Amino acid sequence: EPGTPKGPTVTTTLSNTDLGTVKGATATPEIAVSIDMGKAASLDELLENLRQDHQRKPADKAISEKLSQVLLKKISTIRQKSMEELEPLFKEAQEAAPDNFYVHYSWGSMYFSRENFEAVVLHMEPALALQPDHLDANRKLGYSLMKMLKYDDALIPFERALKQAPKDFYLLYFIGRCYSELKEYDKAIEVW
Repeated sequence: EPGTPKGPTVTTTLSNTDLGTVKGATATPEIAVSIDMGKAASLDELLENLRQDHQRKPADKAISEKLSQVLLKKISTIRQKSMEELEPLFKEAQEAAPDNFYVHYSWGSMYFSRENFEAVVLHMEPALALQPDHLDANRKLGYSLMKMLKYDDALIPFERALKQAPKDFYLLYFIGRCYSELKEYDKAIEVW
C-alpha cells in the first residue's frame, strides 16, 4: 500500500517520563514516531543515510523532517549522556527542521530534567511560538521562570496552561506562589 514502510520500522515514543515533567503535571499525549528503516540495518546507518540525503537535497522538507525525527530517536536512546554530547544532535535536528515543535520541546525538556532552567527558557520559548497552547511546555516554562525568580514572567505561561487545566493543583499553587512573591497577597489567596 502507498505510505506503508517498505523495510523494518523503528517506533519511538517520546513521553514526559523520558523528557522530565513538572511535579504533579498530568500526562500529555505521547509522541509516537515511526521510522521506516528502509534498507538500513541500524539507527546509526539510517542516520548516516539521511545526513547524506539531506546534504544532496537540503530543501527537501520530507528528508529534513525525517532526519530531525531520527535524531530525536537517537537522542532518546542515549538521553543519559551529558548535554555536551547531546547538544550537537539537538542542534543538527533544529537546523534540519527549525519549525519542528518537538525538537525545541524535547531540547527544553531535556534541560528541565537536569534543572538547567535558563536553558529551558531558551528552548521552550521557540517551542511555544510554534504551539502556544501546549500544556506541558507552558508548565515547564513557567516553572523555570519561577525558579529563576522571574515571577511576573512566570505568570504568563502558567495562566496559559491554567486555561487548559483550570483545576490543576500544582498550577494553582505555582500561580499563587508567584503572586505571593510579588507581594500581591489578595491575588495569591484568591488562587489558593
